[in-house]
Amino acid sequence: MGSILGLLVLGIMLFGCTSMNNGDYTNYTDYIDNYTDYTDYTQNYTTDHTNNVTDVTNNTLVEKYRGGQIQIKSDKDFTAANGVVKGSGTSSDPYIIEGWTIDASNISDTSYIDHGIYVYDTSKYFVIRNCRVENATGYGNGISLFSVSNGRIENCTIANNYGGILIDGSYNIIVSGNTIKDCKDEGMPDGTHSNNNVTISNNIITNCKREGISFHNFKNSFVINNTIRNGGSGIRITATINSTISNNTVQGNLYSGIELSYSNWKDGDHNTVSNNDVSNNGGTGLSISGNYNTITYNTLNGNDWGIQLASVGLTDISAGHNLISHNTASNNKRIGFSIDLGCVNNTISDNTFVSNNANNEFYIDTWGTKQRLPSWYDMDIFSVKVGNSNTFTNNTYGTITYNN
Repeated sequence: MGSILGLLVLGIMLFGCTSMNNGDYTNYTDYIDNYTDYTDYTQNYTTDHTNNVTDVTNNTLVEKYRGGQIQIKSDKDFTAANGVVKGSGTSSDPYIIEGWTIDASNISDTSYIDHGIYVYDTSKYFVIRNCRVENATGYGNGISLFSVSNGRIENCTIANNYGGILIDGSYNIIVSGNTIKDCKDEGMPDGTHSNNNVTISNNIITNCKREGISFHNFKNSFVINNTIRNGGSGIRITATINSTISNNTVQGNLYSGIELSYSNWKDGDHNTVSNNDVSNNGGTGLSISGNYNTITYNTLNGNDWGIQLASVGLTDISAGHNLISHNTASNNKRIGFSIDLGCVNNTISDNTFVSNNANNEFYIDTWGTKQRLPSWYDMDIFSVKVGNSNTFTNNTYGTITYNN
């Protein structure tokens, strides 16, 4: 009798578990087998998250998010049903979303595209940490924050998505200690709305096909201590003011290292780019077409070009009123330093430009009548298109090639 009763109970359990699943698991045994692969989760939660471990063993949260998306579209959506494991949403007790592994390739709600974790229009304090988000398809990102304030993304792995982590129209955001890799587009894509007081720090971004960080439309923000390697380009800064890009390592990318473009802000950009190691990139190490920026103590080694103060063709956009000081550009394949015609009122002081394509003399000629020896790109150390009130003091360099 006891055996019959036991079989009956087991049959009810199997039937109940099958009816609870949403298509990811054919039965409870398959669910348990898959769940045991995620040892990181059990290590994180066995001690101080007892209630949530109970939820998981009852097949609630993990079943939903093992193959699905986390969507939070207002402050009221910070709930256990949406991946929150603890917290009350205050600065001292933020909501915590932690420990999830999300395969975003299984997302069926196309109204929010294919983002793995999507947070929209919130002001409560929250932290997303120790999550793995992968395989977002279409134009989806691993994690996307739209119109959000008071959020942190920490120690997550974002792998094999279209884009990595998107910050758009947000305030008081920290993105720190994450690994972003193998993106089909940008590691940190650009949005369309202004961001304020954002810190992007100590992240490792590798093998993304376009920019590692596209820092577009930010103010009063920081990009510090990040490593960006083996992608399309390193860091691209556009429409950004009063921000700092410092102590980053940008190496081995196919195209440019750091590109600092104009903001179109009437009072100038006023960004600081300092103490970055920009090495062995296929394009220009550091290109500047903005205004009123401070570029100091950067090392540019083994790139195609070192530093370029640039003008944008067929526009009136050009680098002006910048301070370029105490930088070192060496062993770059073509030019250590270059200023395009139209760049005005820049101060270039106390820099070292040496051993850049050494001993390949070029020419001194007038604009529009170039005599190549051996080509436009194979200059010695220093190319200057002069005549626009730029100031050069105390620099160490080899040959200066003028193009008036």
